[in-house]
Amino acid sequence: MQEGTDQYRSSRSGRALLSGLVMLLAGCAGSAGEDGQNVLQLSLQPTRENAGNLGQAALVTRGEQTDLSMFIGGVPMGVSRPLNLLTYIYPGSCSALGKQPAYALNQTTQTLRVDGGWRLSKSIPATLEQLRAGGYALVLSTTPADRSMQIFCAEIN
Repeated sequence: MQEGTDQYRSSRSGRALLSGLVMLLAGCAGSAGEDGQNVLQLSLQPTRENAGNLGQAALVTRGEQTDLSMFIGGVPMGVSRPLNLLTYIYPGSCSALGKQPAYALNQTTQTLRVDGGWRLSKSIPATLEQLRAGGYALVLSTTPADRSMQIFCAEIN
């Protein structure tokens, strides 16, 4: 019986993540230029502390800044609710982050619970072109109250 329950949960979680990703990307669809250079979609890679969880990010050009929308399907066990996450853009790659973030996007940290996951929206004070050319990595981490764990990373290119 346990195996069937686990399969149901996995299937239900997968449908919820897919639904959240569709909502995330639908919100970005109208903002893309004809050449597609105004939108960048990234798969958020879970870290060892957050293995098995999925996430997606969309970066959309808006003038001299970039809008960032993220949907994540899970966080490590024991992370406090309501869920607060920190968002950074570091120089470097996920395997070799710079010492200090280039951008700390933490004016607000609370997430919105939707369809079996969480949604976050941020604004980056740089153009998408600058971000793509700069060799940056997007990092999500828990707050110091939840041990400051890096839980997702994606390279911006």
